[in-house]
Amino acid sequence: MDLTLFPFDKQLCKLGFESYGYTADQVHYKWSSGSRPALKLHKIRLPDFTIKDAYVTNQMEIYATGNYSRLYVCFVFSRSSGFCFLQLIIPSTAVVITSWVSLWMESETEFQDMISIILAITFLIFSYNEMMPRVSYIKAMDIYLGVCFMIVFLSLIKLAFVKYMRQRIRIDRYMQRYYDLNWNE
Repeated sequence: MDLTLFPFDKQLCKLGFESYGYTADQVHYKWSSGSRPALKLHKIRLPDFTIKDAYVTNQMEIYATGNYSRLYVCFVFSRSSGFCFLQLIIPSTAVVITSWVSLWMESETEFQDMISIILAITFLIFSYNEMMPRVSYIKAMDIYLGVCFMIVFLSLIKLAFVKYMRQRIRIDRYMQRYYDLNWNE
């Protein structure tokens, strides 16, 4: 399986039929080409996939023991991404939007809110990694969740900067009043 485009991926499943004991001189396989189709797909529903297409081919395989006739049927599966939307995309988008909303609100618990938001996105990333098979390449969902995490983390940095600047302005105003009072006396 190639999960690079997960959860919007398509998978190919190639199934071959070949004689074990008879060469192509003795048995030659080929798909029927009459009015009836060689392969008929029924409405098969899998939990994570739907069968989009199937096509058939035949091929001659060459081995040291001789040439063998082989039939192939290739199934094209398309992933149903509804589960991924409900479990990952919608929650992670909601977490990112929540991190923006917390920037507009002034409260004493801003940092606690942002830390909770970072923990929420981290939990989503870890639960996603638990349900996915281990692969050595980056998937589309990895990039999406990484961008979500970076946006939330940058929101935390922006919050820290804004908090620092507010504190700085308060100190400057206090010092200005203090100097104004002392100079006027």
